[in-house]
Amino acid sequence: MAVLDAYFYSPGRGSNMHLKKRQANLSSEVIEICNRSERRLRVKFNTILAAGKTYNTTKCAVARELVGFLWEAAMVYYKGELKEVG
Repeated sequence: MAVLDAYFYSPGRGSNMHLKKRQANLSSEVIEICNRSERRLRVKFNTILAAGKTYNTTKCAVARELVGFLWEAAMVYYKGELKEVG
């Protein structure tokens, strides 16, 4: 699934209104992580492609890094709930 999502960091793909609607209920800290990951992964995608790697190799490399950003966002998102329970 992460490899499929990595496709959206390829050139010519931009943020859209659906993304903005989904982010409406998130904290500013999680949105900052999302924006930072989008910028970094777009640059990474273009850099790897420019280095001569194949499209599939590029998608897999971006997907691996995407998982790290997802983990960070999940930890920030659930941090508030964990404090309330514990």
